[in-house]
Amino acid sequence: MSTPPPSPEATGNSTLPPAPGYGQPPQGYAPQQPKKKGRFVKFGLLGCGGLIALVILIVIVAVIASSGSTSTDSAPAQDEVAAAAEDAPAGEAAAEDEAAEEEAPAEDAKYSLTISSVERATEVGDEYFGSQAQGEYVVIKYSFSNTSGESVDLSSSEMTLVGANGTEYSESSDAMMAFPDDYAVYETVNPGNTYEGVVVYDVPAGTDVTTLSYQPMFSFDGPIEVAIP
Repeated sequence: MSTPPPSPEATGNSTLPPAPGYGQPPQGYAPQQPKKKGRFVKFGLLGCGGLIALVILIVIVAVIASSGSTSTDSAPAQDEVAAAAEDAPAGEAAAEDEAAEEEAPAEDAKYSLTISSVERATEVGDEYFGSQAQGEYVVIKYSFSNTSGESVDLSSSEMTLVGANGTEYSESSDAMMAFPDDYAVYETVNPGNTYEGVVVYDVPAGTDVTTLSYQPMFSFDGPIEVAIP
């Protein structure tokens, strides 16, 4: 036969209250609610994000303000320049240009070219050294003075006749035989001397010519231009 378990009195243990039903809290027991930490974490994250957004907004506003002030400051300056340019009289600008030209050093003329006479003909020369024009001859008698300090080699091929429309005409090689003593094919003019010669051009009949231009060969100076009388 099995031996029964000893009673509580026999073991000396005090009697415990009867245990409540399984799974039910004892009477008067209130369970503790869990702390809602997620709310504080959420507000903390929102606070950091808001601070960053606020900093970015301040930077954007500062950039816009600085760019606006720069454009505002530069606009009046441009308006003042434009107004000053409009208010300046045209005569004042022309006077300044003339003053600048007067201040620039003028180079001494090396040569002097003058026209003595201008004639038109359909033929020149005689029965031995004559020629017939294709259109009309323009016969120009001129004086060339060497005012430089060195000799000059003068050639009639360096002279050009210019029409009213800007057309340039070269000398007539056929007509030079009609003036054997006055045609500067290759003439040396010493300093201080003056050469008097003739140059002939064959142009269309009735052509309006305005200028005789002389450009020395191998010279970088501008041409000498003389108006046709």
